[in-house]
Amino acid sequence: MKPKNFFNKMQMMRKILKIDLDGNKKGLRTCDKDKVIVVTGGEGLGKSNIVQCMFDIWYEEILKDENYSEEYIRYFGSNKEEFLDALKYCSDNNQKYMMLAHDEAAKDLYSRKAMSSFSADLNIAYQVIRGLNLYTILIIPNVLDLDSFFRNRRLTGMIHVFNIDYKNKETQFAYYNKKKLDELIPEMKRMAERQSNPDPFKCSVKPLFYDTAPLYSGVLKKAYEERKRDNMASTITDLYGKHVSPELKVKNGKKPNLQDAKLPAHKYNSDKFAELFEKGYTYKQIGERFSVSHQTAIRGVRWYLQDICTTKEVERINEARRQAIKAKKAKKNEK
Repeated sequence: MKPKNFFNKMQMMRKILKIDLDGNKKGLRTCDKDKVIVVTGGEGLGKSNIVQCMFDIWYEEILKDENYSEEYIRYFGSNKEEFLDALKYCSDNNQKYMMLAHDEAAKDLYSRKAMSSFSADLNIAYQVIRGLNLYTILIIPNVLDLDSFFRNRRLTGMIHVFNIDYKNKETQFAYYNKKKLDELIPEMKRMAERQSNPDPFKCSVKPLFYDTAPLYSGVLKKAYEERKRDNMASTITDLYGKHVSPELKVKNGKKPNLQDAKLPAHKYNSDKFAELFEKGYTYKQIGERFSVSHQTAIRGVRWYLQDICTTKEVERINEARRQAIKAKKAKKNEK
């Protein structure tokens, strides 16, 4: 039997998101605040599904952002690097009230120690960019994976996913606000002394409410699934390269011939991606030129700059790109 505070189809979550933006006491816009929540739960229960639903509600219904499209997958990082890229993009372009997410499921399966280090660094970053009033969602296995300082200072809510109902095509979750979390976390910490993955449902603190999210079929679906396939292929290729074939490295100061190597799509044409990147092309334009997804273009450029280029080359390419973009804007304004 479902409890009385059990809602359906993001009914209550919608209200919470509206309050989070324009609420009298804690709104991002009305009270000059930022917000960080975590989405926790077992693997395959639909944590990413809920976040995609939240993106649609936030950008389409609440912000009424006319530019909202599959390009906004850039704000939903599938690993730490992509998430930090999104954070930097918001900072560089002074974008306020944006919803960002970090999905650890694709590649970044952190140890507790690594996650603690990441959350500590993230806390420092949020002290600097607080004025952007960002809504950040961190998808992690357990709320205790965040270090105590970050939990106490930044965390304002938790969504715990506990079931996926394939018959009704929905994901079921519970929501804890800041007050509930302050009561819940000490109990979970005591439980963690006896077991490695404490279950919030086994604590005495009850959720603020329960809700469901439909299996996602919205704006981000195609881009998210493309990226998921790319990540899967890249992970297998990286494992193969690590354990079966020799690593691709710069030898004697000479770059390897990428087209002669057996590489996944994002690495195969990464030098050509970088050439267009330097000329000010968007990732979408690069992807269209090579008939690949814009996520493949992003991964290719990043890999080329980080693993193939020297520090000076990276600086030169980034500066050339800035100048190219500046020239394009000036030319557009003249018209």
